[in-house]
Amino acid sequence: AALLLVCMLLRPQGAWEVFRTIGGSVSVAMCNDGIGLCAELLTNIVYAAGLCCLDRLAEALSRQLSLQVWSELATAMHSKALKGAAFHKVDVENPMQRISEAKLLLEEIKGQLQYTGGVTIQMLYCLPLLVRGGGLLPALQLVLLFATHFLVRTYWMPNIKAMTAETSQIEDQLQVMQSRIRYLAEPIAFSNGGEAERQRIEEHFQRLCDHRLNSLKQEFTYNFLTEFFLLYDNLPIWFHRLISFNFAWRNVPIGGASPASAVQNYLYDRTISMSLVGVQALTAFPAELAKMDARATRLLELQQALDAASRVQPRIESDGVDIAVENLTLSTPERTVLAEGLTFEVKRSEAILITGPNGAGKTALARVLLGLWPAGNGVKLSVPPSFSIVPQRPYLAPGCLGDQVTYPKRFGKDDEVNAWKALEKVGLLYLLQRGDRGVKGAEGSEVAGVAEGWLFQCDWEDQLSGGEQQRLALSRVLFHRPCFAVLDECTSMVAADVEERLYQTVVCSEITPVTMSQRLFLPQLHSQELRLGVDSPSKWSLAQLRNGNS
Repeated sequence: AALLLVCMLLRPQGAWEVFRTIGGSVSVAMCNDGIGLCAELLTNIVYAAGLCCLDRLAEALSRQLSLQVWSELATAMHSKALKGAAFHKVDVENPMQRISEAKLLLEEIKGQLQYTGGVTIQMLYCLPLLVRGGGLLPALQLVLLFATHFLVRTYWMPNIKAMTAETSQIEDQLQVMQSRIRYLAEPIAFSNGGEAERQRIEEHFQRLCDHRLNSLKQEFTYNFLTEFFLLYDNLPIWFHRLISFNFAWRNVPIGGASPASAVQNYLYDRTISMSLVGVQALTAFPAELAKMDARATRLLELQQALDAASRVQPRIESDGVDIAVENLTLSTPERTVLAEGLTFEVKRSEAILITGPNGAGKTALARVLLGLWPAGNGVKLSVPPSFSIVPQRPYLAPGCLGDQVTYPKRFGKDDEVNAWKALEKVGLLYLLQRGDRGVKGAEGSEVAGVAEGWLFQCDWEDQLSGGEQQRLALSRVLFHRPCFAVLDECTSMVAADVEERLYQTVVCSEITPVTMSQRLFLPQLHSQELRLGVDSPSKWSLAQLRNGNS
């Protein structure tokens, strides 16, 4: 940053030397001095090359500074958003997309630093020369331009900050709508919903267009007045001519112009131009500042939401070996009570079956156990650290086949044996038959015909059926082998005989299932049944299961 400031401070002097050598070449040319002309032109080339190098260095330094700040800011916000699933808890629409706005904000700051900062320094450099050559008149005219813009900004400048914030919000919503098509392409295609989705997207797109058109209407008068009074090619050029005439009247000899006076007029003319461009940049800065303020406000809102989410720690004890819930009032974020005074305990090797209709609170209970939803006051909640969940709709991360099995851990060479066993238990070993590279079996032997195997990559959501995706997600539990695993209808797309075998495999792997289902499911594998959504004041009941009966 210090070196960048030095470059910006040196630039006005470098530009002045370029202008001075140009004026010197004109002077010696008027005197028919060929050798002097060549010397001045050569000097000009040297100064121009140095000025170009200085500009490129300043550009490189500003980009490096912007990249460094963006890297640190994005890394910090990604860490906060992804730690403890904070992005899932904040009441901010599309938080991860909002983080990406940091780069746009920093690019705008960099542009203003280079342009507005640079030309402002040049204006301050030229201001003493203006006063020395033209008296107080040039300074008064610059003050008049500033005063004119102050009046324009006060009475005609729209709320650019609010318009920019609303534009970003509508653009986010449009991007979410478009992203849905990618992730829900198959269900939409099966439902022949292309036309319906097109209408929804076009409604959001039309809303964006209408907002931008309305913004243009609100900005029209302000932009017109700003450009007319402050854009150099319009009214300021008359100020330029007036100041130039004043200088010529004060400094040109009575006998007529000489080479020296011609050079003086040229250099003073450059001084006026740089000063007026500086005024133009400064007067345009408030509107740009409002836009940057809007983007910064959106990032600060996200930062505050993430900080608040990280401060709200779930009241979960993790020093026990069993799951214990006492006096839990299960409710939605909208305060709809799903179960009141919920109390149960799950011991190791004593699986529990949680049943109930849709909307009864099964997934809500899983969120509380995972700490994604607050448990509330007066609740005793104990969940051991060795605890995971397999949702009905699994998440398949970008990466190789090995990454799918070991997720969230990255696949490594030492994971092959355990990953092999996990895939074998869910019946997906045939996935290793894709690619061109051999892999090792459970005992370390080379598998004939198996190609790229663990390192094979593809779009797993498109390549695998729903049942294969669910079995692949279940292999993660068998790989990590937690003490407890919430199985939230995670085999709903698997054949019934395979489904029972998978659950038996989980139990035989010394993993205690917390099974969630809409019906009484494999009662012989569960010790108790927690029913949600029952017709009672508490909306829940707990029963022991013996030989498949309650």
